[in-house]
Amino acid sequence: MKQKNIHSLDEADDKTVQLFSKLGISKNLAKTLIYLSQVDECKS
Repeated sequence: MKQKNIHSLDEADDKTVQLFSKLGISKNLAKTLIYLSQVDECKS
């Protein structure tokens, strides 16, 4: 059986998303940037 790790954003990450949003970056892009900064690799 395959085992997968699921990454999710926590409260601190949500605050960072809010900060990026105030700087004019869309929430989707902010979440993507935060996710990419926390993982070694990912697939699209």
